[in-house]
Amino acid sequence: MREEEERQGGFAQYAALAADSVLAGVALGIACTANVAVQPTALGAFLFSVGMFTIASCDLALFTGKLCFLLERRGARLPGLLLCWTGNLLGAFAVGFALRLTRLAPVIVPQAELLCRQRLDDKGISIFLLGVFCNFLICMGVQNYRHKTDVLGRYVGLFLSVTVFVSCGYEQSVADMYYFSLASLWGMDALRVVLLASLGNLAGGLLMPAAAAWKRRLMQKPRRAAASEGAPAQRPGPPGPTIERERAFTSKREE
Repeated sequence: MREEEERQGGFAQYAALAADSVLAGVALGIACTANVAVQPTALGAFLFSVGMFTIASCDLALFTGKLCFLLERRGARLPGLLLCWTGNLLGAFAVGFALRLTRLAPVIVPQAELLCRQRLDDKGISIFLLGVFCNFLICMGVQNYRHKTDVLGRYVGLFLSVTVFVSCGYEQSVADMYYFSLASLWGMDALRVVLLASLGNLAGGLLMPAAAAWKRRLMQKPRRAAASEGAPAQRPGPPGPTIERERAFTSKREE
């Protein structure tokens, strides 16, 4: 009975993760449209942040965001990450395909094709490194949103981090899923770009938490050493009954 309940609970968790992942892909895809529909580019990049704001506020499951918490005890594991990646792909694909059927298509599809061509012609190491830089900024924004106490600071940090990575053209794997879907340019080369960007996002998402953990460990060593050096020496307690008997026996022999 207990095993059955645990099995049902695990299934419910994965079902909820799948739904949140698809919704996160939809939210990011809708926000990505601003990057190909709005000029100048800086304004489109700023409006792109609305998608990240929605995902963070609604606690949806975005692949690049989950990567920032892998080193925590409750961080996502490999099955959850794969499910999240797949759900984001389905959500982004659905939005991209749907927008091709709207009157916005003549405006946004050529821009998406231009972005996709740039990625398809790029080198693998370039895509990977741009993915690292992208998720480093995302991790900054997400960590700021999570730990800041004042509301304004949380949102400003999130919006600025996203605006910077979009303006610089860094690689966000879920955004690439949307662009390839909107441009209808999926293929093995497109999949290679998305996978390389995902690996770069993984490395970038681990960079800041790993550095923070290493710093905490370095700071703990001097504290432990100082605590051990400053510990008061143990004073000898009263003699036990065995020692008292030995002393009495020795004094009798001397007499």
